[in-house]
Amino acid sequence: MAAIDEKLDAAAKAELDEHGMTIIEDLLTPQQTAKALRAIQNLFADGHAEDQHKGIHYTMNLTARDEIFREIVTLPRLVSLEAHLLGNDYILSGAFL
Repeated sequence: MAAIDEKLDAAAKAELDEHGMTIIEDLLTPQQTAKALRAIQNLFADGHAEDQHKGIHYTMNLTARDEIFREIVTLPRLVSLEAHLLGNDYILSGAFL
């Protein structure tokens, strides 16, 4: 499994280098996905997201709003890609509430 992850991560890093973005399939478990969706729905209900363009909602600082988002940004595969894109000495911040 580790060899597969290394190949997938190498491809993701190449996409980041070339396009500035990548898609990471199966990064989250179904439970994490459900928890994140509930958190986003709560943000909408609590007024922390606004409808800016006919159904496109905007919010910010998700890591400051719910633990699930702090969990997601610290997943090892994602951390590897974050470090690749930003360098090893980076800070992800979401201090506004």
